[in-house]
Amino acid sequence: MRTLALLFPLAAGCAGASSTAGSCTDAATLDDGVVAATVDSAPWESTATWLWQGGSLQLTAAPADGWNFTFVAQTLDGGDTVKDVVESGAFPVELTLESGADGWAIAYPTDGDSYSTNAGNGTLTVTDFADDVLSACFAFTAATDGGDTVNVEAGAARATPFSAG
Repeated sequence: MRTLALLFPLAAGCAGASSTAGSCTDAATLDDGVVAATVDSAPWESTATWLWQGGSLQLTAAPADGWNFTFVAQTLDGGDTVKDVVESGAFPVELTLESGADGWAIAYPTDGDSYSTNAGNGTLTVTDFADDVLSACFAFTAATDGGDTVNVEAGAARATPFSAG
């Protein structure tokens, strides 16, 4: 079984970041466009971007040190789109990441199969959206079709808008 733990170091200003309901640490201390963590006990840092796909949110951490992550959040239990709720400023916006829920996450290793929360579970909590910067924290367990799992804990990002050019 392969595991991956994201734990924010003190230097990143996000020690103890969590996406457990009601305890999500604000990512405001990160620089714009950064997701930083400890991956498999080693410091990990990358860039983070977001974009709207209709009413859905896509948040992406670019490849770094063997991993990258993508989150897609669509509609909430009440039927509201994630875009409408985030733009209304009703924070925190807590999203469940698993099959049949608000959205999903995928972890892409440099080598091997991707890991999806369709066979696992997790949360993505949007804590702020101001000046086109989206702050969020996350935690999830994802699995491959073959049953390998990856655990991502205590993640946080300050994502900037995706730009194609």
